[in-house]
Amino acid sequence: MKTVEQIVTYKQKCLDGRDVERLGDFVPEAQLGEIGLAINPGEKGKHVPQPLTREAIIERMKDDVAFGFEKFLNHRNISTNFMSHVVLMWLWVLDDTDFDKLFGGDLFEAVAKKYDFPIPEGLEDEDEED
Repeated sequence: MKTVEQIVTYKQKCLDGRDVERLGDFVPEAQLGEIGLAINPGEKGKHVPQPLTREAIIERMKDDVAFGFEKFLNHRNISTNFMSHVVLMWLWVLDDTDFDKLFGGDLFEAVAKKYDFPIPEGLEDEDEED
């Protein structure tokens, strides 16, 4: 798994910054600028990073996989793309390279199976349409 020093080398992949914003939850305030995040002046000194543990990253990834499934099943292609990058970011943090060739619904499904996350029932119908 990556360290904080390695995490701050991550470069934003989502146009709206949803990837680095999530990653920032695990980075000390003094290092947020290294991943392109800034603290609002009124919030200085209030950012407390979450402990960088495998369990914490997997729990965040679980929520993001669920959100990615939702976007995929609702044919929200741009959001699906962004959430794919977010999930790939979490996998990068975990040093899990099993999914480098997957994206979208295929990525969410494969990650859900490996990490024992829920898979929405409607996904089977989507797979049959492809």
